[in-house]
Amino acid sequence: MPRIRATSIDEHKALTRSALLESAKELIADAGTAAIPLAEVALAAGVGRTTLYDYFTDRDDLIATMVEDELPGVVSEISGPAADPLPSTAPRVPTAPTLPA
Repeated sequence: MPRIRATSIDEHKALTRSALLESAKELIADAGTAAIPLAEVALAAGVGRTTLYDYFTDRDDLIATMVEDELPGVVSEISGPAADPLPSTAPRVPTAPTLPA
């Protein structure tokens, strides 16, 4: 019988999925390539190799999920807060006065 590492099945599944993604991310960072053995990912996450397939169909699915999870953070980091196109010290072009109608 598998070990349950949380107070509920849903929480256990979320923790396991997160552990698999974190392990894959670390292994890819160490190896410098996404061509990592899935058995190593499972071992690093503390689960059996077959358990990994309960969460991901193959390596491509695992990597696609990593990208989907990381992409929103990367986009917000790149875009950052909207900057004023002209700094406040830049000379502004005066606008023509508006005449009442």
